[in-house]
Amino acid sequence: MHSGGCSGADLLSSDSPDRGKEPDMPSEPAPQVKLAIAHVLFIDIVGYSKLLITQQTELLGKLTLQKAYRTLGESDYWQKRLDSTKRLYDQGTAPASAIAGIYAILGEDEQALTWLEKAFEESDDFLVFLNIQPQFEGLHSDPRFQALVQRIFHASSAQVAVTATPF
Repeated sequence: MHSGGCSGADLLSSDSPDRGKEPDMPSEPAPQVKLAIAHVLFIDIVGYSKLLITQQTELLGKLTLQKAYRTLGESDYWQKRLDSTKRLYDQGTAPASAIAGIYAILGEDEQALTWLEKAFEESDDFLVFLNIQPQFEGLHSDPRFQALVQRIFHASSAQVAVTATPF
């Protein structure tokens, strides 16, 4: 039993003089209760803030990366990045798809498609993500891009079928 009232067990026992009485309720919540309420409200506010941030992130994600690169990125930066990536490609440490991606960002669709074809010829592993890479969104309506995507996934499934062995 604690001060200021009786325990639940006391109220239930038949020989208790307090049987049937309501326990004493303090007129003001204890500091622990105030802290618990504040904690719940804080968590609620944080959750709502995260929801707003998530919604904002989704809206920003709807902008194409290519448009963002053109608007926010300096073309000089991407040109330097292209030159650097070409040097790495010549050294055998960068895939052709990386060069294609930079050309796509720069809006040079012909070069992007040329390098994507080269990536396909070289069996570039990154091509399996071609449909979901945002820098190539501007090429999705191009029939050559669509044909390349078909060849990539046809070749991938054919390769899996050839390499799969029955048990």
